[in-house]
Amino acid sequence: MTAPEDVEKAAEGGAAEAAGPAAEPADELAVELAAARAQAAEYLDLAQRVQADFENFKRRTARERERAVEVAVGDTLALLLPALDHLHLALDASAGGARAGDLRRGVELTLRQVEDDLGDAGVAAIPTVGERFDPQLHEAMLRVPGEQDGVVVAEFRRGYVHHGRVLRPALVSVGAPLDAGDAGDAGDAGTAGTEGGSEA
Repeated sequence: MTAPEDVEKAAEGGAAEAAGPAAEPADELAVELAAARAQAAEYLDLAQRVQADFENFKRRTARERERAVEVAVGDTLALLLPALDHLHLALDASAGGARAGDLRRGVELTLRQVEDDLGDAGVAAIPTVGERFDPQLHEAMLRVPGEQDGVVVAEFRRGYVHHGRVLRPALVSVGAPLDAGDAGDAGDAGTAGTEGGSEA
């Protein structure tokens, strides 16, 4: 082999050796990139399926909640049907000339049944007269000077709670301290009454 040929072969061998190590990392990067893309596609598919399952769960839960409310309302209304029957009977009796006392007893029985049925459903009347005024349970319509301060003295409309939740507050009047102006007015009225009595 001549010297030029040896030099050429040596150059070709050196180029192959130089290209070999550079090609291997490029191949590894291509494999890793393909694997990463496949994994990303897998994660995306999983996320989309989880999202779809969650949307289905929300729709199913909303339907079940609506159904539960409908059933609860229906059960409560069914409790009131016997009272409705009694009221119809009372009206029929009044048209037939029933006595006032009989009608009153019929209405009282109907009222008692309605209260019992509502009690079975968890509804209770809010205590009022003689109780301390509670803004969570009572709504003050009047303040009555001279009565015990902060104590309910009269009820205008009953309030009700359902398992502790206020359905509507009771409308009440509340005692208030007697101020100087009210005391003077009361004294003047008392004096006028005394004078009128002495003249008589």
